[in-house]
Amino acid sequence: MATGTGTAKHIIYGLLDPIDNVLHYIGLTSDPKKRLNNHYNGNEGTKEKLIWIRHLKKNGLKPIMEVIEEYETSEELPEAERYWYCFYKFFGAELFNDPYYIGSGSRKGRKTSEETKAKQSAAKKEKKFSEEHKANLSIAGKAAQKGRVISEAHRAKLSAANKGKIVSEEARANMSIAAKKRNR
Repeated sequence: MATGTGTAKHIIYGLLDPIDNVLHYIGLTSDPKKRLNNHYNGNEGTKEKLIWIRHLKKNGLKPIMEVIEEYETSEELPEAERYWYCFYKFFGAELFNDPYYIGSGSRKGRKTSEETKAKQSAAKKEKKFSEEHKANLSIAGKAAQKGRVISEAHRAKLSAANKGKIVSEEARANMSIAAKKRNR
């Protein structure tokens, strides 16, 4: 992996696992220190990346940020990110990036247009689940709750948190209906 040495502050970087030095992420930034902290402390990214970062944290480690290439302007970064992502994927790197965002920079600060929101809403409304799929989702949800054991200490905390709460008659009726459905 090439390491830039110029004075430019716009970089393409890789995140490496400090345990085995394996590359797991390609990114772009103009503020490396802040970006590394965002990776370490944030909760954005693919499931694989979040699990990897959580594993490192559990072991008291941080990913290593290595500069792949430096650029004079931030406008050059999206194309360079696409290039380096494809380069390392071609050679078999297991990257935890979301391919959808490669070369697009961050979604942060961008506004979704009303037209796009309407299209997304329509697409979700059009999606129909088969009865079989609905039944499978229901079974999976129930299975996740079956056998769930709550310790006495946890029960005491829940009880203390709910003592003195005033619950409306309507809310009581809704909870009763939900409990009856669960116990079928």
